[in-house]
Amino acid sequence: MVVVVDNTDLRLKPGMTANVSIIVAERKGVIKVLNVALRFKPPEKGNGPRKGMRPMKSMDITEEKGYGIWILKDGSPRRVRVTTGISDGTYTELVSGDLNPGQEVIVETLAKGKEANKRPGPGFMR
Repeated sequence: MVVVVDNTDLRLKPGMTANVSIIVAERKGVIKVLNVALRFKPPEKGNGPRKGMRPMKSMDITEEKGYGIWILKDGSPRRVRVTTGISDGTYTELVSGDLNPGQEVIVETLAKGKEANKRPGPGFMR
């Protein structure tokens, strides 16, 4: 790809590299979620979360196809199926799903062992 830019002040030198963002789509007034929430998968039964959360039942973890977001419902993690839209690499638009703006979503667990997600970050949608 060749990008032409104004270099009248000669700040750009031969061999320099640049990072460029090209906007191909834009949406306003949508629900978006952190991409880490789309990748989250709770640990298998027996390696469950701690600190007041009830253990997950085996039927809570499914290999459903498509994207899902995990929320806490009645103290237990529940998967909510969602349809995604465009993404900027950090956030992804939610086109459909039973989620509301500002609703908290699960992005990590405090479980011990290899199965624990170690990715910190806020667990809410904007």
